[in-house]
Amino acid sequence: MKLSKASRRRSPKKAELPKIIPPRSTFRLVRSDTKTPVWNAHVGRTFRVGYYSRQDGLDVIWLVNEKGKYEQATDRDFLIKYFEPIKITDETNLYGTGKPPFKSVKTPQKKGS
Repeated sequence: MKLSKASRRRSPKKAELPKIIPPRSTFRLVRSDTKTPVWNAHVGRTFRVGYYSRQDGLDVIWLVNEKGKYEQATDRDFLIKYFEPIKITDETNLYGTGKPPFKSVKTPQKKGS
């Protein structure tokens, strides 16, 4: 029995994310909707997952901006819905005890700028 072209093609599965997203992992904001209208202007931006706060717990994911500043917080469901993973780190120090603060990252310059 021959398989059709459509059934032979495999669509890539979305990467399985760990239950607790490791700090320093990188995500790109890829969508916005009526629940997140403020994010519309920020689609395409890249964020790093910050260290967790003992006060907030592991359900609150802090997003670190390009300047290395904690900018906003989200939860796992919103992260999965609105962001795509770029890099998942193997960081095990969830609270950043003894770790240096985040540094700024260079953003690519547009040609002609």
